Parts: sequence; C-alpha cells; structure tokens
Amino acid sequence: MNRDPWQKYALELYQQQTKPIVDGGFNPLLYSPIVWFRADDVVIDGGAVSQWNDKSGNGYHALQATPANRPIQVMGALGEQPVLRFDGTNDFLQMTFPETYSQPNSLFAIWKSNGSTGTAQAVCDGVTETQRRLLCWYNNQILMCAHYSTTLGYNSSLPLNYLISSAIFNTSSSKLYENGTLKITGNSGDHTSNGLTIGRGNNQWALGFLNGDIAEIIAINGLLSTADHNLFLQYFTSRYGIATTPIV
Repeated sequence: MNRDPWQKYALELYQQQTKPIVDGGFNPLLYSPIVWFRADDVVIDGGAVSQWNDKSGNGYHALQATPANRPIQVMGALGEQPVLRFDGTNDFLQMTFPETYSQPNSLFAIWKSNGSTGTAQAVCDGVTETQRRLLCWYNNQILMCAHYSTTLGYNSSLPLNYLISSAIFNTSSSKLYENGTLKITGNSGDHTSNGLTIGRGNNQWALGFLNGDIAEIIAINGLLSTADHNLFLQYFTSRYGIATTPIV
C-alpha cells in the first residue's frame, strides 16, 4: 500500500520529546535561530511595514526608516497566511547582527517572484559585499552566494510560484533545495555573516530588488540533520500548503 511520504516523519516528530508540538504547530525556537521572520509579526506605519519583528528572541528586527522604501503586508495571500509584498523598485528591510556568524548556516525562505527577465530578484543578502548571504533569481537561475565572485545555482524561469528555498551555506559543500528537492551542491563562497538585507541584493548584478512576496525567513547557525530539515519542511507545508518532498 502506498503511504504518505510524510508519515514516518510524523511518527518521528511524535517520538522526539525534545522537539514538541507547540500550540498545534512545529516550534522553530527549539533550534535557536539567528533570526526568524514571519509575515504575521510586523509593525505597520502609514500603511506599510516599517519593522519586521524577529521572532527568534534575539531582537534582530529588520527595519526600514524611509516610508517610500517599505514593503506592504498582504493578508491571506498564501494558504490563508499573510506575506510581505516588495515592489521591485526600492522596497527592502535590513538589520545588522552584533556578532559575526561563520559557516555553516542554514537559511529557509518562503517566497515568490513576479519580476521581469534580466532583472535580479534578491530575496535576501548580507549588508556588505564582504559579508554575503545572497538568495536570488537572476538570468534564469535561482542562486545562492556567500562571496562576490562565487555563485551556486540551478535553472528556473520567471514568474516563480511560491516555493520553499533551503540554502545550506557550507563553503565547498553548500546545498540548495527547492521544496525539499536537492537542486545543486557545490561551492557558494566562504563569507561570514553580520546581518541581512531582505528584498534587495548588495553587489553588482545582484543589486536587484525583489518584485514579489516573502512569507517567512528563518536563519540557523549550523547544519540541520536530515530529520530536522524534514521537520521544517513539514511545518512549512502545514502552514502554507506548499507541497514538499521529504529529504532522504
């Protein structure tokens, strides 16, 4: 009999007493994230988002002081959940960490792009050219980059429907997943990280602004086990209704 591929992971979730269900859903705080941004937790000022609250407990809130450069919150856009919508022109948010994080790091993003071919679409990046954590679409590829001259990516055409990107920054052993499927592995660069820019890139061709939506971003210092990576995917599937494939 064919079984739901998530069945064994549901059982594993039940059995792992150190990783409990909280309020009916998986709790990312058990993994001590560096930052955790979800589109239901923002500060609205003048009809737009001036602050994206960091749910990690670290207080690394993403800010935008200029009203014209703020994204908007769109309720019920994805699986009845809100998203932040970036205009592709000048919208972005930014925060700086009080410490520097070396690789490996694990980054999850739930996002989509409505952008035009030839224009870079950055989900996030670092705050300087020497502290990169780039996830973007550019030139018919979804790319990750932790160095201004090193990229790792796979073919993908616009427009993009909502997807879950898992970017594992681990120098020459980096990996990029889409909805649980490993798309490419290799070298994405060796930069450390001292902050994030959301909705805009910070170097040369990747200066592009995102024309699209972001529902959630979680960054974790270190690597996740396969089982834990799958628990995150199951959480995203349950919350947003995006079909995923378990990693084996």
